[in-house]
Amino acid sequence: MDDELGNIYSLYQSVNPIADLSEEKAKRILEDLEIISARIIDQLHLSEALNGNNPSVIARYQRSLCILDDSIWEEIENASTLKEKHTEFKQQFLKKFSGVLLKLTREIRKFFPENFDERYPAPMLHLQSEARHLDKKLAKLSSQAVSDAENELLSILETTISLSNLRSIKAGFFHLGFLADLLGAMNAAEDSSGNKTQRWKNLMIEYGFNSPAFYSYCCMEIIKKRDNCQDIIESYSELYWIKKRLQQLVPWNGMPFHKALPDIKISLLNFVDAEISHLQSLEKIGGDLAGYGQINENFRVSFSVKELAYFIHLQVECGIILEEKPKKIHQYVIGHYSTRETEKISEKSFKNAYYAKGSDGVKKVIEKLSQMLARAQALS
Repeated sequence: MDDELGNIYSLYQSVNPIADLSEEKAKRILEDLEIISARIIDQLHLSEALNGNNPSVIARYQRSLCILDDSIWEEIENASTLKEKHTEFKQQFLKKFSGVLLKLTREIRKFFPENFDERYPAPMLHLQSEARHLDKKLAKLSSQAVSDAENELLSILETTISLSNLRSIKAGFFHLGFLADLLGAMNAAEDSSGNKTQRWKNLMIEYGFNSPAFYSYCCMEIIKKRDNCQDIIESYSELYWIKKRLQQLVPWNGMPFHKALPDIKISLLNFVDAEISHLQSLEKIGGDLAGYGQINENFRVSFSVKELAYFIHLQVECGIILEEKPKKIHQYVIGHYSTRETEKISEKSFKNAYYAKGSDGVKKVIEKLSQMLARAQALS
């Protein structure tokens, strides 16, 4: 049967020089190619019937056809760059030749799916066609996006389905089918909670979309949620909630997008565990230092919560404290100070006192500031 591959190569080589190729000859070559292709399928069926399943034969045909197709498309691109004579005619003929090879490859895949390597780089014509279909699916999805978070997530998919990226990762029939199924599921997804970004992200994890860009995106989202927590207890709670939701996601088919990279769900669970372990380490270090008297859990002041809030506010307005985000100031104070009223200041009470316009607490603060001024003047 290898003779038939040789016949295909002979037909391809008979094209050169292109200047000698007439429309009649081009038509005859394509007709001969169709005949050889049909003969190959018949011979593969016969071989299977006589000799049983033979994966090496299918693999050889698949790879040989794809290698020839790559050569054809390299010639098409070179002809376009060099602006040779008969460029348009040459390109059209070579594309038709590639189209017949693609048809043959698809038939081999259809009739012998068990031996067809779905991850082997797909023919260029198939890549182009599927990239256009994927782009239409993504455009439909993008029309549903209303937030920056949704658009940021979709931008990862936009990069993935671009023809340049598909060529770069040597996408096979599996990758193209994977992306088509994923985008279809995302288009069909309904989410009663209104959190479309989370629903889309969950689907990408469930499908096994282990793209490095998507992994980095998910990790940054986890870090953002952790950093938005008011204290270490809330950070623990958030991380364990994220871990629970990840554990509840069920993989669809167990075949990740990138075969050589780790499973996305396992990678994210490991990341969350690492964040939890980091918090535990910080907590232990803080406890050890406090035990040796090197740090205090908080500083006790003689002010009330209202007086402390006013005192801190004055320092911000006078430019002593330069932090611009009030929330960070509030979180720092409640984490490092206690008052004569309470060991644990609530953020809500401190925040309300910080922004209060009344005169409560002013008298005691003025008294302490006067004492500080008198001491400073005595030292000058």
